[in-house]
Amino acid sequence: MSITTLIIFGVWSGLAFNIIILLSGLRNINESYYKVADMFGATKMEQFKRITLPQMIPIITFLSMVNFISAFKVYAQVYSLFGGKAGIANSATTGVFYIFNKFYVDFKYGQGMAAAVILFLLILAFTFVQNFVLRRISR
Repeated sequence: MSITTLIIFGVWSGLAFNIIILLSGLRNINESYYKVADMFGATKMEQFKRITLPQMIPIITFLSMVNFISAFKVYAQVYSLFGGKAGIANSATTGVFYIFNKFYVDFKYGQGMAAAVILFLLILAFTFVQNFVLRRISR
């Protein structure tokens, strides 16, 4: 239940930001595309697949990158929800919480630094993959 609580808390706290970014992206789509599609008899589903979704790919990519990185940076939620511990039987240990505990609680600086480097490399690899996919789609 600890992870479920964190997921619900994270979704709820980030929902407004995601909605605002998605709505701003939807408002930037030119209406003339939809008018032309209506003239040619395109259904709403075809309009979504051929007009809306392709123009929203950069925004969806940006949001997935930001949300992925922020999912790894979860520390304050764990600390505040579970009173400084990582839930029952450490079931809500996140990457940043683990790094913090290794540095400042256990004083195992080498393990903390190794975990921080692994976290950095994981986020860097995900960012490169996502940028590659975005460049591939935008061609």
